Amino acid sequence: MKNIIKIYVEFDFKGRSFRPTATIDLDMQMERHGEIPAFHSLLARENGIDLYSYELEVMETAPVMVSHAEGMAEKFVQQNKQFDLNGFKEEWQNCKVHQRIEAITQQHSSVEETLFAVYQLGREDGRQEMEHTQGNDI
Repeated sequence: MKNIIKIYVEFDFKGRSFRPTATIDLDMQMERHGEIPAFHSLLARENGIDLYSYELEVMETAPVMVSHAEGMAEKFVQQNKQFDLNGFKEEWQNCKVHQRIEAITQQHSSVEETLFAVYQLGREDGRQEMEHTQGNDI
């Protein structure tokens, strides 16, 4: 099942009330970027709000709320309608690892082969993470 949320923010600017909304495919964002963009910036882009404006600054003072969630994302909508983004990202990444391990277990007939393949997967992920971290230091 896809992980989708519909978010909104309510704020007043220059005597008018605004309620910009956006629907976010969390899976797509995580697959493409490994991250989910800041909700306020995403709402601004989706609703034609200039990213260098007082309107955006005012909007950023209001909390982003979730009006609808699908998939695993549902369990990360808090009682105050805000989204636990860090909790979702951690769970999403864990699910991806489990999916990869499940695929490996189906490809190998012996426990030893399976364990070695999972070990190799961990080494590759560790190298990629190290390269990514070193690339950010420049």
